[in-house]
Amino acid sequence: MLTVSDLRAGYGQLEVLHSIDLTVDAGEVVSLIGANAAGKTTTLNTLAGVLPPSAGSILFDGEDITRLPSHARVERGLVLVPQGRQLFGHMTVEENIDLGAYTKRAARHAAGTRAEVFDLFPVLADRRRQQAGTLSGGEQSMLAMARGLMAKPRLLMLDEPTEGLSPLLVSQTMELAGTVAERGMTILLVEQNVVQALKRAKRGYVLESGKITMSGESADLLADDGLRAAFLGL
Repeated sequence: MLTVSDLRAGYGQLEVLHSIDLTVDAGEVVSLIGANAAGKTTTLNTLAGVLPPSAGSILFDGEDITRLPSHARVERGLVLVPQGRQLFGHMTVEENIDLGAYTKRAARHAAGTRAEVFDLFPVLADRRRQQAGTLSGGEQSMLAMARGLMAKPRLLMLDEPTEGLSPLLVSQTMELAGTVAERGMTILLVEQNVVQALKRAKRGYVLESGKITMSGESADLLADDGLRAAFLGL
């Protein structure tokens, strides 16, 4: 579904991504893991069209989308749930959710998608009239994911969905991401919690200093002594 080849990107003269190659097949959950400043968010922002690449190609369902604007990628089903959630705190839960259905394709199905989202996140249904800024951190993570689902993604990119959450809420949030995947959603997951990320994914890529240094089946990565030493302190 997604094929990234020799992708390079950065900020001004600073190149952050160096020849990134990765693939995500339909129905897969794939994790992109790495330390702070490894380039994970830069990778997702480049795939989403927020940041233009300096070289390389991005194919989505065989179509070259490398130079397409962000809204055109969302229309095709490539959707990013950004780091930090990026909610409108003064607006209600339901208003934030509805903002996700801004493309023509998503707007046609907004009512049905909203019902599916409230079924998946019943706490959001209970608090639909509440201001988003008054929700707990875990609930805000749910809301950001719900807004992303309103865009009718075919591939959902999640950038650090558990950032700033307690260990209990980390587990609950990752379980919800797993539930979304079980319903047939293809997911590219960026997450610093290596164990949680790889447990939810079929495959994983390790990003270090803007380069993919390791990839493979999640079970193999979790058993790798080098990765365990670098990220798990074992």
